[in-house]
Amino acid sequence: MGIQVMKVLLIRDFYSEQKNKFEKAVEKEKIFNPEKIKQIANELIFDIQRAISVYLADEFEVIDIFSNCEKVQKKWEKDFFPSTPSFISKTLRKIKPAVSLDFYSQEDFYRILLKQVVFYSPEVIIVFPSEFISSELIKVIKEKTKIKVIGYHGATPRKIDFSVYDAFFSPFLPTVLKAKAGRTKAEYIPLAFEPAILEKLKEKYELKKEKSKQNQEDEKIFDVVFIGSFHMVHSSRKKLIEEISKDRYFDDKLHIFSQSHYAISENLRKFYRGKAFGLEYYFIISKSKIVINHHGDILPWAHNLRLFETTGIGSFLITDNLPNISELFLPKKEIETFSDIQECIRKIKFYLENEDKRKEIAKSGQMRTLKEHTYEKRTKEYKRIIREITG
Repeated sequence: MGIQVMKVLLIRDFYSEQKNKFEKAVEKEKIFNPEKIKQIANELIFDIQRAISVYLADEFEVIDIFSNCEKVQKKWEKDFFPSTPSFISKTLRKIKPAVSLDFYSQEDFYRILLKQVVFYSPEVIIVFPSEFISSELIKVIKEKTKIKVIGYHGATPRKIDFSVYDAFFSPFLPTVLKAKAGRTKAEYIPLAFEPAILEKLKEKYELKKEKSKQNQEDEKIFDVVFIGSFHMVHSSRKKLIEEISKDRYFDDKLHIFSQSHYAISENLRKFYRGKAFGLEYYFIISKSKIVINHHGDILPWAHNLRLFETTGIGSFLITDNLPNISELFLPKKEIETFSDIQECIRKIKFYLENEDKRKEIAKSGQMRTLKEHTYEKRTKEYKRIIREITG
């Protein structure tokens, strides 16, 4: 008999635009094959969820479920677990939703999740949508089984009962400290970059070059780009971009890409270029001379994805100067930082006019990211957590 491989059940979720693309791709499949479904997801998205799905697979059997994708989940239920045993029906009565779900019904959501836990019988569950998963569900799982449950959140959760988790990890230190305060084993693990994006971009460049009959790989299309959200927690971010837009110097230089089109002011609309997701998102970053990053109205901690995506792709990053930024990158050598709006405007102008310096910093930033900030590098930390709670 061979060595039994530990099963890790990965509960994933998608943003709405990602979910739509994913479900459309899955609909084209004639046979519902979970491994093929995973492959489709991992070709579309290059985030931490994909990284764990891919890089844990050399040591564990990783099973991916896509919790907020109604069509995919219901198809799985129909094909693999159509009947509902009485013990699952009884358990469902105990579960109170963590928050109001903005996708399919709460009963369907939790019923299918419970069936998947029973069907796959993993040793470990990693929960990415920890804000949506009821603590009651996790309590039931832990009461009835020996399964260890790991939680994750990327920023400041509205409400999470950390005590139900055997371990919790986050790239946002305030969340880690909050979990530790509740005596939960918690780890700070920064986000990272997936170098496979560079290969995907190279394929895209080749296709465009073939169509245009010229080499466009090194050509920058956009002078200054902001690409991100304008939610309620981003009022200071919005103010920054508003002030930049008021400077006539940026009339033909500023470009905004955001899914939060409804929150964009009249003044910013002339700079708005639409939404950007998937490979197109990375393509825009790669074609930008300067990418602006701002964390918004959160506790001061540098942690978001644009830090690693922009540098990993090889574009110049200017970001808000938060306390831990120098632990990730060297300001003025690998990235540039600003402490207020006027400093940001002044530095953007400087680096637009000083191409050699801008390229030098961008190159150094990319070297740092590819050396230290890749998901493959982070994998040893994810594996360590699993070993520690199951050992």
